[in-house]
Amino acid sequence: MSQLNLCLFIRPLNIFLSVLLAVLLFIWFLAEMDIFFPYLGYEPITVVLASIVALSHWYAETRCSQILKPKTMTKTEIQPFEFYFIISKCSDKCIEVEHSSLDNRANVVQNEITGQNNQKWEFIQDDKGSFQIQNKNSRKCLDVEGIFKMEDKTYIKQNNYQDENYQKWNVIPLQLHKRYFRVQSANSSKYLDLQTSRELSNGANVWQNSYQEKDSQLWELVPEKAQKIKKIKK
Repeated sequence: MSQLNLCLFIRPLNIFLSVLLAVLLFIWFLAEMDIFFPYLGYEPITVVLASIVALSHWYAETRCSQILKPKTMTKTEIQPFEFYFIISKCSDKCIEVEHSSLDNRANVVQNEITGQNNQKWEFIQDDKGSFQIQNKNSRKCLDVEGIFKMEDKTYIKQNNYQDENYQKWNVIPLQLHKRYFRVQSANSSKYLDLQTSRELSNGANVWQNSYQEKDSQLWELVPEKAQKIKKIKK
């Protein structure tokens, strides 16, 4: 079961168990007062159920809250009119427009960091907190390709600006490792990911995929003038 499906299952389960626990506590109280119910040793059942409720509540609040209601990065965290390299935690390579193409539907891949403009991206935020991610070289935007915009393993291309959700992205910092983040489509709720089995290779395609606990869905935003980039370029 995926993390997303698990969260969709746990939240209603948590509500049901909480109601059940409240009913059991009420019955326990009546039994203690010798009202309606005989005493049948409710303590072990109540303690076990309370423990399950507490555990499921903790999981729902700490893990599922980020998956189901992710916190998007703010304008103060991503500077306007700045360009960033989008670097994979998995490979330490960055996203680029292949061959520095200026064409619509040009492929978006990962490659070694060269510092060229086709590897630099501007994050333009709308009123709802989502970003359009625009390439410095072509001035075109990251776009989920074709008619399969809601499907896993749909390739990411560049395209002319359009005010549509398939060109808008939520930038979600990790709660424990804020250096890295996920990039989630505002249209499909799927995440930027690297082509399976080619995660470490130059030229690996970038596509969208359902939430998975793996480094190929984790990214670092590094400003173009950062010391890390200067050292690589030297």
